Amino acid sequence: MIKVPTTLILGAGASMPYGFPSGHDLYKEICTGLTQVNEFDWREKLIELGVRDYENIIRFSKSLFFSGMKSIDSFLEHRPEFMEIGKLCICLSLIPREQEARLFSLKERHRSWYEYLFNCLLTTNIADFFENRLSIITFNYDRSLEHYLYTTIKNTFGIKNEAKIIEIMKHFSIIHVYGQLGSLPWQKPVYRPYSPSASNLQIIEASKQIKLLSDKEESSVAFRKAFMRLSVSKRILILGFGYDSMNLRRLQLGRLRECIIRGTSYKLGNAEVRAIKEVGNNIRIAKSRLDIMNFFKEEVPLN
Repeated sequence: MIKVPTTLILGAGASMPYGFPSGHDLYKEICTGLTQVNEFDWREKLIELGVRDYENIIRFSKSLFFSGMKSIDSFLEHRPEFMEIGKLCICLSLIPREQEARLFSLKERHRSWYEYLFNCLLTTNIADFFENRLSIITFNYDRSLEHYLYTTIKNTFGIKNEAKIIEIMKHFSIIHVYGQLGSLPWQKPVYRPYSPSASNLQIIEASKQIKLLSDKEESSVAFRKAFMRLSVSKRILILGFGYDSMNLRRLQLGRLRECIIRGTSYKLGNAEVRAIKEVGNNIRIAKSRLDIMNFFKEEVPLN
């Protein structure tokens, strides 16, 4: 059980063990899909999805390719006129990666931090699950963590009453600050199963649930909710995060002086780590050799 009030902040690296790309790899895949001929025609698919102006698709693909940005998110914040096309492209890249087999792979379970987290939450009595003090703030669009937790809770305790599982999931307060790839079946009314396939209508509905800000906007309802969760936390753990300066500002971590803030820096260089410390001087950064699982094992065990 997690007794210390804890908030996890998740970046793209947190979902990578389950088949999702880093922010930069997502950017590269969209660029490739729009500019190279392959079996799946991204431009034709965008027209199927209702983008009527073909020339605008071309303008978007060229602008994105030559932008020099690290991520599609950052690009769209600077070029909001491409927001509709960009969000559809995000869905075209990420939805096919929603593969349940990756979440529950027996071969990879020893490296699954989702499994580690669930076992830290685990109690002998389902009623005691509500004693866990955990919130999750994620910058990711994928729904892999909530699907994993919902599925494991249901099967571990043999719960047939869906309302009970939903009540537990709401207790964890998972906040997608930039939206998500549509609602899951238990997040009705409009939903899409956790699945690598989707109809055109489901793709369009998923794109509408992505909520990016412009580069001039510092906050949103989701970020205000996130800060409320952070302000009552005693421990904040930043996992698989790129430490983009705008995202750090929107989280307002500098205002939090009464809690412990620790973060991973897997595969980041020494200069990059120093830059993070300058922006967020109250964040203690772990060694760059530690992925999320080893961060928990060697730096901050969840209990």
